Amino acid sequence: MAGRFAAAFLDEASRFDRGVLFWWLLVIAPIGAALITTGLFQDWQMRDLPIAACDLDGFDLSRAFIRHAGASPSPRVAYEVQSEEEGLDLLRSGAVYAVLIIPRHLGRQVMAGRQGGAVIYADGQRMPVGPIIRRDLVALSEASWRQAYSDFLMRSGGPPEAAAPMSATISIDLRAPGNPALDYRIFLCHGFLTVLCSLMYLIYACARIKMFHAITPSEAFGRAAAPACFMLLVMCLLLLSQRLTGTTASLCPLWKVASAYALMIAANCMQAVFISSFCATRLFSLMMVSAMASPAMAFAGLTFPVGYMSAFARWWASMLPVTHAITAETAMASQGAPASSQVPAFAALLILIGAYGALGAVLCAIRSRTEARHEAS
Repeated sequence: MAGRFAAAFLDEASRFDRGVLFWWLLVIAPIGAALITTGLFQDWQMRDLPIAACDLDGFDLSRAFIRHAGASPSPRVAYEVQSEEEGLDLLRSGAVYAVLIIPRHLGRQVMAGRQGGAVIYADGQRMPVGPIIRRDLVALSEASWRQAYSDFLMRSGGPPEAAAPMSATISIDLRAPGNPALDYRIFLCHGFLTVLCSLMYLIYACARIKMFHAITPSEAFGRAAAPACFMLLVMCLLLLSQRLTGTTASLCPLWKVASAYALMIAANCMQAVFISSFCATRLFSLMMVSAMASPAMAFAGLTFPVGYMSAFARWWASMLPVTHAITAETAMASQGAPASSQVPAFAALLILIGAYGALGAVLCAIRSRTEARHEAS
C-alpha cells in the first residue's frame, strides 16, 4: 500500500508542469489572488465619503455643525440641498451615502431646553459604508455638536452648569432607507443572489457552447440565449417572491428591476459567447469565467465602495454586467429610486451587450473556420 501511494504521489508530482490546470489553479490563482487582495484598494481607510446636508434651521450653530460633519474622519459634505426630498433623491441615486437633515427651529428648541435633534438618513444597503457613516455622525452628535451648543450657550450668558444639560437635549434620529441593517435578506437578495445567478449562468452557457466543435456565431448565440431566457424567468420569479415577502420596496414597479435583470442576462449571454470564442477547451473557458466574473461580489459595491478601489479594480468592475445591474437593482428595489436615476447603469449594460456581442461574433467566426479547416485536414 505504501508503495502504491509513493508511486502515485511521484507520478502526480512529475505531471505538475504538463497541464494548464496545475498552473492556473495552484500557481496563478493563489498568487494572483494575493496580489489583487493586497493591491485592490488605494487606501485601506474609507475617507471623504460623500454626504448631503440640508440646513432647514439656518442657525449659526447648525452651520457650525455641518462644518464639523465635513471634518469628521469619513464623511465629506459634497452637497448642500434645500429640502429633505432633494437629499433623499441623491441617496437613492447613489450620489451620496447619507443625508444630514437639521430641522427648522432646532436652535430655539435647544435654547428652550426642549428635546430636539438632527435626522440622518444613512445608506444601509452597502456594508461597511453605512455603519461607518453612522458611527462618525453619531459620534459627532455626542461630541462636537453638544460642545458647540455648550460654547454658544455660555457665550450667550448662560451659566456653565446650565449649558451641559441643555446641550444634552440634542439627539440624532437615525434612519436607513432600504435595508435598515437589521434584515440582511435585502442585502443578500439584492446583491449576493444576483451575483450567484449571473455566475451560474455563465458557467452553464460556456460549458454548453464548448461541447461543440466548429460552432458558428449564430449557433453559439442560440445555445447561449436558451439558458439566458430560462435564467431570466427564474430571476423574475424570485423577484416576485421577494415582493411577496416584503424584501423589495413596495413602491418599486417590478418591471423596472426585471428590465435590469434582462439587460444583465443579455450582456452575460454576449459575454459567454465572447469567453468561449477565445478559449480552446471547455476547461479553459470555465477558468476564464472564474477569473473574469468570480470577483463580482467584491466589485458590486456592496461590501466596499467601487470608487475607493484602485483604477484597475474600477476598470475590471466596469467590465462586469452584474456590477451595473446591482447598482440599478439596489437603488430601485431596496430604496425606491426612480428608473430615470439609473440611466448610467442601463447605458453601461447596453454598451457591454454591444461590445461583448461584436467581439464574440468576430472571434467565434474565426475559431469556427479554424476548427473546421483542422477537422477537414
